[in-house]
Amino acid sequence: MRRTFSPSAFRRSQPGRADLIEALASGDNDRFTYTASQLGFEKQPEKRDPPTEKKGEMPFQGVPGESLTTPSQEKRQREASFWYLHSHHRREIQEADREQPEWFRRAKPLSATDASPNPTHRVPDKEPLVPWSRLWPFLRQALGGMQPTREPDLLQLVRRIGRGHALHRIPYRHKPAWAPRCQLIIDISQRLIPYWSDFGALERKLKRLRGKSGLHIHDLDSSPSTKQLPPQGLPLLILSDLGQYDSSGVAQTGWLRFGHQLRARGITPLVLTPTPRRCWSKALTSLYIQVVWDHSVPLPGKLPRISRAMGRGIDPAQSGPDNLLDLLAPAIRVEPRLLRAARHLLPAAQADVGAEAELWQHPSVLPA
Repeated sequence: MRRTFSPSAFRRSQPGRADLIEALASGDNDRFTYTASQLGFEKQPEKRDPPTEKKGEMPFQGVPGESLTTPSQEKRQREASFWYLHSHHRREIQEADREQPEWFRRAKPLSATDASPNPTHRVPDKEPLVPWSRLWPFLRQALGGMQPTREPDLLQLVRRIGRGHALHRIPYRHKPAWAPRCQLIIDISQRLIPYWSDFGALERKLKRLRGKSGLHIHDLDSSPSTKQLPPQGLPLLILSDLGQYDSSGVAQTGWLRFGHQLRARGITPLVLTPTPRRCWSKALTSLYIQVVWDHSVPLPGKLPRISRAMGRGIDPAQSGPDNLLDLLAPAIRVEPRLLRAARHLLPAAQADVGAEAELWQHPSVLPA
């Protein structure tokens, strides 16, 4: 039986365009046609252009089961040539110069103005390791704590009364907030140049969000010393690789000494590190709580008690700088912006956050 649409189903006596959209979304063709006619719309027949035939070619009639190629296309396929390397001959420089084509000899070299970059073209911004929307909640946990509010904690209040405990004071609810005083240590060693902009952006945005009052920042270009030791109970966050990208091991020794000094004061330091888990040192892992700083690794919702890198493990043989070297081989000059953009083109299993520092120190890369 054919379904028909009754106009009494409308909520209003006069339909509008909203009713037309609703009828179209319902999928009922009769309802849509009726509503459109009430609004004055008429269905127009579809116009199709006749197939055009090229001059000099016969119209091709397709046969079921056969290829739909025209005779001219078949002729071009038969005449196609496919070349391969059969042999090679190395030319001398003088021989190559004598065989230069005429257009090449008449060509004018590019001037310094032609070869200079266009000042009107804007260099794209460097992609962050982690978006700020995901980063700042972690920073508030690392450099903050739970602060009491003026709102009574009804759950604790009912629980105490139900157990028959005397109420000497009213319990209040707590909420996460920034600590009045905290300390941030930033490692600006040369081996961490690919991450300098991320360190600077975190510092600027943290000051804007939290405020400068009570925020103590220490910039290090070498191993830390006793001057950077915070007092006991002060929240501490370190931005560093802890010397794990230093092949000589000197920087790592300094961070090991600093870690023992912190543990002697009862401080378990938290490190937001651009170092993947495959590069972690066992000795440093026992002294520091490391959290991987990369877009492919989710930040923990709660501060971990041990070093952790959330997500699946990555094969060290595939996540090194080799894939990045292949991708950036045509480039004459590689800057941190280009390095980051190229790494984000590859899956995390082929180039993790450590590939940037490893490529920056690779023997195949020459410093400018």
